Amino acid sequence: MDVWRWRSCAKDFDWRDWDGEVVVRSRVTGDTHCLDPLSSGLWLTLLNLRGAVTSARLLQAWADERDPAPSEDELIALENVLTELHKRGLVVRESQASRDDAKAMRPGR
Repeated sequence: MDVWRWRSCAKDFDWRDWDGEVVVRSRVTGDTHCLDPLSSGLWLTLLNLRGAVTSARLLQAWADERDPAPSEDELIALENVLTELHKRGLVVRESQASRDDAKAMRPGR
């Protein structure tokens, strides 16, 4: 079971894609991040999914966009890449439990 859900923070950034490599600039801090092809692909896939998704859902969507299919090393690297994107502030990591708790606290439930 996935513990984390991920979502993009694209609204806080300006970004450009050049041949599969993305450069992202924070509107808040002015920091610039140059993403390698693997990080770029995952970030853009997450951006296109529009909302918080599990690692498994993100991986499936990313793999579906790839030709050729992702290598075994790339699949293993997924969580490390997401953690690095999170450290840079490019994605938000949410726990499934906190989402479930928030739903339970809504009025009328």
